[in-house]
Amino acid sequence: MKYKNESLFSKYDILPSKSMNELRVIFQTDPNKRKDLPIVIKTISSPLALLEEELFYIRESSDVEILNTHSALLTTLAELKEKVTITKVKQLVSALLKFYENKVEWSQFNYYKTVGASKAEGVILEFVSMVMDELEHLFINSIGTLSTKLSVDFYDLLRKCINAIPSENGRMTRINDELIEFAGKLNSLESKSDDVESKLLFLISICKNTNNSELKEILKITTKKLSDNLEINGLTLLNCYPTLISLYSYQDVVNFSGFLNTLANMYLDLKGKSKYSVTVTIDILTKLDSALAEYSRVVSWGNVTDKNFDKDELSFIRALVSYFVARGKDWLTQYRRMISSVENNCTADNIYNLVKHVFASKPVKDVKRVFTNIILEISDFQHILAFIFECHKEVNENPGIAKACDPKEVDRFIAKYYWVAYTSDEFNKTLFENIRGIGFDVMARANALAKTLTPYSDNWTRQRVRDQIVNILNTIPRDWFMEDKRVEKVISDFGGTCTSDVSTSAKYIDLYDELFTGSSSDKHGLKAYNNRYRSSTSSSYRPSTSSGSSYSRPSSSGGCYVATAVYGSYDCPEVWILRRYRDYYLDKNIFGRLFIKIYYAISPTLVKWFGKTEWFKKLIKPILEKKIKKLKDLGYSDTEYDDKY
Repeated sequence: MKYKNESLFSKYDILPSKSMNELRVIFQTDPNKRKDLPIVIKTISSPLALLEEELFYIRESSDVEILNTHSALLTTLAELKEKVTITKVKQLVSALLKFYENKVEWSQFNYYKTVGASKAEGVILEFVSMVMDELEHLFINSIGTLSTKLSVDFYDLLRKCINAIPSENGRMTRINDELIEFAGKLNSLESKSDDVESKLLFLISICKNTNNSELKEILKITTKKLSDNLEINGLTLLNCYPTLISLYSYQDVVNFSGFLNTLANMYLDLKGKSKYSVTVTIDILTKLDSALAEYSRVVSWGNVTDKNFDKDELSFIRALVSYFVARGKDWLTQYRRMISSVENNCTADNIYNLVKHVFASKPVKDVKRVFTNIILEISDFQHILAFIFECHKEVNENPGIAKACDPKEVDRFIAKYYWVAYTSDEFNKTLFENIRGIGFDVMARANALAKTLTPYSDNWTRQRVRDQIVNILNTIPRDWFMEDKRVEKVISDFGGTCTSDVSTSAKYIDLYDELFTGSSSDKHGLKAYNNRYRSSTSSSYRPSTSSGSSYSRPSSSGGCYVATAVYGSYDCPEVWILRRYRDYYLDKNIFGRLFIKIYYAISPTLVKWFGKTEWFKKLIKPILEKKIKKLKDLGYSDTEYDDKY
């Protein structure tokens, strides 16, 4: 039996109380109905067909209860076909069960007796089955349009109705099979425009309530299929994740949760270039944060094999995701803008604004390390430092000839990157103090000029050399230290006038000290430079040697890093020669000691970064070999050597 929107009695405005003979007379004598006689003749000639028509007739009211129940059932079904609400479903199920349970009153239908009890009951049961068909169809089509709870309520009402009608016992199996098929198609093209999340949550709830093993397996496969397109399904999977994992063993959860790592890589906007909006990014990461917490619990509680995350990677990603979530949308919006500013105009000020934005909230160590690397990468830190170091090497190989790195360039480097002393274990203040020493490479020319003087040089020559040395000193920021004196004091001692500016880095040293420690105490900071006038004059200013620990010679144990990287051993003839040169020549003069300080501060980091690269070895080895040959010619031995210090 198929559902009918209108019965013959309703269409022709005839009461179902009319007999078959009365119906024939009506259609034969009524001019408005006579034309339809060929259409209806078969129906009005069959008691069974007329009973079926009567079952689709809605009475306005009746003194017979069963007929009122029947009319309410038809009215509610028609309303449900227009719009599904759980209230109407409850009303329909209630009316249907009441109608079914009062079989003894079915005889109140006019054509029941005409047909006979046995056949009439069969027709009415077909009517009941038709209502169940419609209810089942409405249920399947409502998945995704109702909330998960209401869909589950609908399912439970349907099951209640089926269990109460013995003739419908096989229907529940069919519905569950439909749900399994439905779950399998959830990721198909025809489902793309539907509310996948609501449907998936409903299926998970049904699976949880019924413990349907087949549906459980299909959902596992469906989850993996959905994870193939995370741009569309990522948020859906995250929203369903807490409920989904409750269905499965710990190992099963781990096996289908690889998408969590992929989502982290997609939405962690470390470089500020995500194609996703700030709102979408934070919404996804918020859900991901919760999902990773659940996943972490599964991994820690269960004896599982985790192929989704490497050792310590899970806690690291959780820390990053939590950091972004805690900072929120406004923070991410500013972060993207600041990242872009640094990339487009890599000034010390832009870097400071970005560093302050990221590190003011004191992120944990792993998060700090990641952001440090990101900022260094986008600001081209390694290439700038490599350039400064290469200039330094050339000056030390060819003093007075090779062009030294501009002290202002070195100062700008310190201004941009001094913060790394606080955010990375590989750097400290001593390193930056010694990088500053590379700015003094310009003094190699002064050293060469000084060597031109003899005890017999006239005053004019001495004055000319003095002026040239003062000019060189004036290329160095006035607040930098040479041993225990600022450059401006050294110039004054030479009898010259200091015309150089205060270093740019002084301002940023103060800013970074305040950002990371809450105070400005570094002797190279701007406040320290300005405050010295409060208690003493420039000529009498003497910083304590303890405040500049970088100016004591580093231990040579484990030294000669670059040579060791090039030759492969600290104890080999080439390195023994260089170690003798360090201890017996460089350590005896100011420029040599300055070179040693800088070398020992910078070399370990350079070797770590570049030691295994071919360009580094090709750059350094010819320089070392040339130097070693020269030293051997000067009498330096290549025999085994113990460091002097």
